[in-house]
Amino acid sequence: MPTEGQEHIRRISRRFRVLFQFLMFFVPASNALFWFSFNRLPEAFFQSLPISPTTPLPLPVLAAGFVASLLPIGVMVYGLATMRRLFQLYENGEIFSGQNVRCFRHLGYAIVAWVIASTVYTPLLSVIITATNPPGEKSLVIQFGSTQLAALIAGGIVMLIAWVMEEGRKLEDERAHTI
Repeated sequence: MPTEGQEHIRRISRRFRVLFQFLMFFVPASNALFWFSFNRLPEAFFQSLPISPTTPLPLPVLAAGFVASLLPIGVMVYGLATMRRLFQLYENGEIFSGQNVRCFRHLGYAIVAWVIASTVYTPLLSVIITATNPPGEKSLVIQFGSTQLAALIAGGIVMLIAWVMEEGRKLEDERAHTI
């Protein structure tokens, strides 16, 4: 019979699993909505872009922007799916299994992949947004800042935690099978 603490972990984990499952659909859907309604959005929505458009963008440019955005969005959905799986394991009472270790490792990979994807996405999107501008008004924006650096460090820490968990799991497995 699960303890009160284990039952609490299961309840909270279920909530997080549902949240991550919702976000796996909400994030791509909101991205598609953003690109579908791009030309009708107020300028405040463009603050997250590497460069603001100066004129409404034609459909081929919007489609290219949407396709380019799938790079970081896809990595983010992979990370959300990994988090959903981790909290599903916690919900099922699996706290220190090999599957948990794999989830942590894959989450670390996802964080690092997000940094790479966003670093590629920014210049790509700046070129796409300014592609229809007249000569001399096209832009290439390259960004790598403290957010990406912090994410790289966080991804490395998560991968290190996965490694430590795996070594601890191996030691516990050896100890359990030693007579």
